[in-house]
Amino acid sequence: MRILGEPDIASSKHKEKRQTSLLFWDGWMDEFLFLGTICSFKSCSKKMALSYSWVATACYAEWGLIHVLAGSLTAYGVAGSGDVAGALGGICEKAPKEEQDDAKAVKRWNKLNVRILLQHGLNLLFVGFMSLGLAVHCQYGVTRASFALGLWPFMADVAYFIAIDTVHYGAAFAEMQTLIVSTALFATGMLVKDKFDVTQLESTAMLLLPLALIASAIINKCLAFTGKKTKDEKKKA
Repeated sequence: MRILGEPDIASSKHKEKRQTSLLFWDGWMDEFLFLGTICSFKSCSKKMALSYSWVATACYAEWGLIHVLAGSLTAYGVAGSGDVAGALGGICEKAPKEEQDDAKAVKRWNKLNVRILLQHGLNLLFVGFMSLGLAVHCQYGVTRASFALGLWPFMADVAYFIAIDTVHYGAAFAEMQTLIVSTALFATGMLVKDKFDVTQLESTAMLLLPLALIASAIINKCLAFTGKKTKDEKKKA
Protein backbone atom coordinates (compact mmCIF):
# COMPACT_ATOMS: atom_id res chain seq x y z
CA MET A 1 0.00 0.00 0.00
CA ARG A 2 1.38 3.39 -1.03
CA ILE A 3 1.15 6.29 1.45
CA LEU A 4 -0.59 9.39 0.10
CA GLY A 5 1.97 11.84 -1.22
CA GLU A 6 4.69 9.19 -1.59
CA PRO A 7 6.20 9.10 -5.13
CA ASP A 8 5.16 6.13 -7.28
CA ILE A 9 8.61 4.62 -7.99
CA ALA A 10 7.29 1.86 -10.25
CA SER A 11 5.29 4.32 -12.36
CA SER A 12 8.29 6.66 -12.64
CA LYS A 13 10.54 3.82 -13.78
CA HIS A 14 7.95 2.76 -16.36
CA LYS A 15 7.68 6.31 -17.74
CA GLU A 16 11.47 6.63 -17.84
CA LYS A 17 11.80 3.31 -19.66
CA ARG A 18 9.11 4.31 -22.18
CA GLN A 19 10.77 7.67 -22.83
CA THR A 20 14.13 5.92 -23.40
CA SER A 21 12.49 3.52 -25.86
CA LEU A 22 10.84 6.37 -27.76
CA LEU A 23 14.12 8.27 -27.93
CA PHE A 24 15.84 5.17 -29.32
CA TRP A 25 13.27 4.64 -32.06
CA ASP A 26 13.10 8.35 -32.89
CA GLY A 27 16.88 8.42 -33.22
CA TRP A 28 16.92 5.31 -35.38
CA MET A 29 14.23 6.69 -37.66
CA ASP A 30 16.10 9.99 -37.97
CA GLU A 31 19.21 8.10 -39.06
CA PHE A 32 17.18 6.08 -41.55
CA LEU A 33 15.48 9.13 -43.02
CA PHE A 34 18.80 10.99 -43.16
CA LEU A 35 19.91 8.51 -45.83
CA GLY A 36 17.15 9.86 -48.01
CA THR A 37 18.73 13.31 -48.00
CA ILE A 38 21.91 11.97 -49.62
CA CYS A 39 20.29 12.01 -53.06
CA SER A 40 17.38 14.34 -52.34
CA PHE A 41 18.76 17.23 -54.36
CA LYS A 42 16.19 19.21 -56.30
CA SER A 43 18.46 21.26 -58.50
CA CYS A 44 19.29 18.50 -60.96
CA SER A 45 20.52 20.05 -64.19
CA LYS A 46 18.60 19.51 -67.40
CA LYS A 47 21.57 17.59 -68.79
CA MET A 48 21.65 15.28 -65.75
CA ALA A 49 17.87 14.76 -65.88
CA LEU A 50 18.15 13.88 -69.57
CA SER A 51 20.89 11.38 -68.74
CA TYR A 52 18.72 9.71 -66.09
CA SER A 53 15.85 9.61 -68.57
CA TRP A 54 17.91 7.85 -71.24
CA VAL A 55 19.46 5.44 -68.72
CA ALA A 56 16.01 4.46 -67.43
CA THR A 57 14.65 4.11 -70.97
CA ALA A 58 17.56 1.96 -72.18
CA CYS A 59 17.48 -0.32 -69.13
CA TYR A 60 13.70 -0.78 -69.13
CA ALA A 61 13.73 -1.44 -72.90
CA GLU A 62 16.49 -4.07 -72.69
CA TRP A 63 14.97 -5.79 -69.65
CA GLY A 64 11.52 -5.70 -71.24
CA LEU A 65 12.62 -7.18 -74.57
CA ILE A 66 14.50 -10.01 -72.84
CA HIS A 67 11.49 -10.90 -70.70
CA VAL A 68 8.99 -10.68 -73.54
CA LEU A 69 11.19 -13.09 -75.49
CA ALA A 70 11.74 -15.41 -72.51
CA GLY A 71 8.08 -15.36 -71.59
CA SER A 72 6.99 -16.12 -75.16
CA LEU A 73 9.41 -19.02 -75.53
CA THR A 74 8.50 -20.48 -72.14
CA ALA A 75 4.74 -20.19 -72.60
CA TYR A 76 4.77 -21.43 -76.20
CA GLY A 77 7.23 -24.25 -75.52
CA VAL A 78 5.36 -25.56 -72.51
CA ALA A 79 1.84 -25.06 -73.85
CA GLY A 80 2.68 -26.32 -77.33
CA SER A 81 4.83 -29.34 -76.61
CA GLY A 82 4.70 -29.84 -72.85
CA ASP A 83 8.50 -29.67 -72.75
CA VAL A 84 8.83 -28.98 -69.03
CA ALA A 85 12.42 -30.24 -68.84
CA GLY A 86 13.46 -27.90 -71.64
CA ALA A 87 11.82 -24.92 -69.95
CA LEU A 88 13.43 -25.74 -66.61
CA GLY A 89 16.82 -26.18 -68.28
CA GLY A 90 16.49 -22.79 -69.93
CA ILE A 91 15.62 -21.08 -66.65
CA CYS A 92 18.24 -22.93 -64.57
CA GLU A 93 20.97 -23.09 -67.20
CA LYS A 94 23.82 -23.27 -64.67
CA ALA A 95 22.22 -25.83 -62.37
CA PRO A 96 24.38 -28.88 -61.55
CA LYS A 97 24.45 -31.40 -64.42
CA GLU A 98 23.05 -34.22 -62.28
CA GLU A 99 19.99 -32.12 -61.44
CA GLN A 100 19.42 -31.24 -65.08
CA ASP A 101 19.81 -34.90 -66.03
CA ASP A 102 17.22 -35.84 -63.42
CA ALA A 103 14.76 -33.40 -65.01
CA LYS A 104 15.46 -34.77 -68.49
CA ALA A 105 15.00 -38.33 -67.24
CA VAL A 106 11.37 -37.71 -66.30
CA LYS A 107 9.35 -39.41 -69.05
CA ARG A 108 6.00 -37.83 -68.33
CA TRP A 109 5.35 -34.57 -66.50
CA ASN A 110 2.08 -34.00 -64.72
CA LYS A 111 -0.23 -31.44 -66.35
CA LEU A 112 -0.04 -29.41 -63.14
CA ASN A 113 3.65 -28.76 -63.84
CA VAL A 114 2.79 -27.65 -67.36
CA ARG A 115 0.13 -25.19 -66.20
CA ILE A 116 2.39 -23.65 -63.54
CA LEU A 117 5.18 -23.11 -66.06
CA LEU A 118 2.66 -21.69 -68.53
CA GLN A 119 1.64 -19.18 -65.86
CA HIS A 120 5.31 -18.36 -65.26
CA GLY A 121 5.86 -17.73 -68.97
CA LEU A 122 2.83 -15.45 -69.20
CA ASN A 123 3.97 -13.54 -66.11
CA LEU A 124 7.32 -12.93 -67.81
CA LEU A 125 5.56 -11.82 -70.98
CA PHE A 126 3.26 -9.35 -69.22
CA VAL A 127 5.96 -7.83 -66.99
CA GLY A 128 8.16 -7.51 -70.07
CA PHE A 129 5.47 -5.47 -71.82
CA MET A 130 5.13 -3.35 -68.68
CA SER A 131 8.86 -2.65 -68.75
CA LEU A 132 8.68 -1.64 -72.42
CA GLY A 133 5.86 0.72 -71.54
CA LEU A 134 7.99 2.25 -68.80
CA ALA A 135 10.80 2.79 -71.31
CA VAL A 136 8.48 4.98 -73.40
CA HIS A 137 7.00 6.58 -70.29
CA CYS A 138 10.42 7.77 -69.04
CA GLN A 139 11.07 9.50 -72.36
CA TYR A 140 7.83 11.46 -72.38
CA GLY A 141 7.90 12.68 -68.80
CA VAL A 142 7.65 10.93 -65.45
CA THR A 143 4.72 11.28 -63.08
CA ARG A 144 4.46 11.12 -59.30
CA ALA A 145 3.68 7.39 -59.61
CA SER A 146 6.56 6.47 -61.95
CA PHE A 147 8.73 4.95 -59.22
CA ALA A 148 5.81 2.86 -57.94
CA LEU A 149 5.13 1.63 -61.49
CA GLY A 150 8.78 0.60 -61.81
CA LEU A 151 8.42 -1.62 -58.75
CA TRP A 152 6.58 -4.29 -60.78
CA PRO A 153 9.54 -5.34 -62.98
CA PHE A 154 11.91 -4.68 -60.08
CA MET A 155 10.07 -7.01 -57.68
CA ALA A 156 9.73 -9.62 -60.44
CA ASP A 157 13.52 -9.66 -60.62
CA VAL A 158 13.79 -9.80 -56.83
CA ALA A 159 11.76 -13.02 -56.99
CA TYR A 160 14.10 -14.39 -59.67
CA PHE A 161 17.13 -13.40 -57.63
CA ILE A 162 15.85 -15.20 -54.53
CA ALA A 163 14.71 -18.33 -56.37
CA ILE A 164 17.47 -18.76 -58.96
CA ASP A 165 20.48 -16.52 -58.38
CA THR A 166 20.99 -17.29 -54.69
CA VAL A 167 21.61 -20.95 -55.61
CA HIS A 168 23.69 -19.89 -58.65
CA TYR A 169 21.48 -21.64 -61.20
CA GLY A 170 21.19 -18.70 -63.60
CA ALA A 171 23.50 -17.83 -66.48
CA ALA A 172 25.63 -14.67 -66.33
CA PHE A 173 23.41 -12.90 -68.88
CA ALA A 174 20.34 -13.61 -66.74
CA GLU A 175 22.14 -12.39 -63.63
CA MET A 176 22.94 -9.12 -65.39
CA GLN A 177 19.21 -8.37 -65.69
CA THR A 178 19.10 -7.79 -61.94
CA LEU A 179 21.65 -4.99 -62.24
CA ILE A 180 19.88 -3.55 -65.29
CA VAL A 181 16.40 -3.32 -63.78
CA SER A 182 17.84 -1.96 -60.52
CA THR A 183 19.62 0.77 -62.47
CA ALA A 184 16.37 1.58 -64.27
CA LEU A 185 14.50 1.94 -60.97
CA PHE A 186 17.26 4.07 -59.46
CA ALA A 187 17.24 6.43 -62.46
CA THR A 188 13.44 6.62 -62.29
CA GLY A 189 13.64 7.54 -58.62
CA MET A 190 16.11 10.33 -59.38
CA LEU A 191 13.77 11.72 -62.05
CA VAL A 192 10.76 11.64 -59.72
CA LYS A 193 12.68 13.27 -56.86
CA ASP A 194 13.90 16.03 -59.14
CA LYS A 195 10.44 16.83 -60.50
CA PHE A 196 8.20 16.31 -57.46
CA ASP A 197 8.28 17.13 -53.76
CA VAL A 198 8.70 13.67 -52.20
CA THR A 199 8.92 12.86 -48.51
CA GLN A 200 12.17 11.80 -46.88
CA LEU A 201 10.78 8.29 -46.44
CA GLU A 202 10.05 8.04 -50.16
CA SER A 203 13.44 9.51 -50.98
CA THR A 204 15.13 6.91 -48.80
CA ALA A 205 13.18 4.07 -50.44
CA MET A 206 14.05 5.36 -53.92
CA LEU A 207 17.71 5.26 -52.97
CA LEU A 208 17.95 2.09 -50.88
CA LEU A 209 15.70 -0.37 -52.74
CA PRO A 210 17.62 -0.51 -56.04
CA LEU A 211 21.03 -0.13 -54.40
CA ALA A 212 20.24 -2.93 -51.93
CA LEU A 213 19.49 -5.35 -54.79
CA ILE A 214 22.62 -4.28 -56.68
CA ALA A 215 24.73 -4.86 -53.56
CA SER A 216 23.06 -8.23 -52.94
CA ALA A 217 23.75 -9.32 -56.52
CA ILE A 218 27.43 -8.36 -56.26
CA ILE A 219 27.85 -10.11 -52.89
CA ASN A 220 26.06 -13.19 -54.22
CA LYS A 221 28.38 -13.34 -57.24
CA CYS A 222 31.45 -13.02 -55.00
CA LEU A 223 30.16 -15.89 -52.87
CA ALA A 224 29.65 -17.97 -56.01
CA PHE A 225 33.26 -17.43 -57.08
CA THR A 226 34.52 -18.14 -53.56
CA GLY A 227 32.49 -21.35 -53.31
CA LYS A 228 33.63 -22.55 -56.72
CA LYS A 229 37.26 -21.88 -55.86
CA THR A 230 36.88 -23.79 -52.60
CA LYS A 231 35.34 -26.78 -54.42
CA ASP A 232 38.11 -26.78 -57.01
CA GLU A 233 40.76 -26.73 -54.28
CA LYS A 234 39.08 -29.65 -52.51
CA LYS A 235 39.00 -31.67 -55.76
CA LYS A 236 42.72 -31.04 -56.32
CA ALA A 237 43.51 -32.07 -52.76
